[in-house]
Amino acid sequence: FMNLLAGETTGCGPALLESREERYRPPDALFGLNVTPESLPDDPASVALDLALRGKLREALSLLYRSALTALVHTHHVPLTEGYTEGDCVRAARAVVTPEAAQYFERLVGVWQAAAYAGRTPDAANVGELAREWPAHFSVPKTRAEGTPLATPETA
Repeated sequence: FMNLLAGETTGCGPALLESREERYRPPDALFGLNVTPESLPDDPASVALDLALRGKLREALSLLYRSALTALVHTHHVPLTEGYTEGDCVRAARAVVTPEAAQYFERLVGVWQAAAYAGRTPDAANVGELAREWPAHFSVPKTRAEGTPLATPETA
């Protein structure tokens, strides 16, 4: 108890938060999706919009979802794990991103779930809107090593 009064913390408070951030290592994959920054194109939103305009709606949606997950674990240090559901990811995102970004991510996840699990073809206008809005809410740091090729729409 006296240690706590002296400002020494073990297992709680700011010291715990700092140690968590220092120990946090973002995963390379979540839900079978590569979530490393170097696996993404430099401008995921533009590539997704291009895919959507070419009628590749599921691919566009997949890129936006994967890019958002990448931003959450690499930029915001949200400790997402394989055991999380999409709902868990939305709740975790709400705790760290702006309310607008959380609303965007919830919409993106909803469209992703409808396409991925219910087999519904996403609406082209909706996917285009999600692609245009993505940069306002998310960004992904580039840590690609020199000489490593950029991801292309086909590898995204």
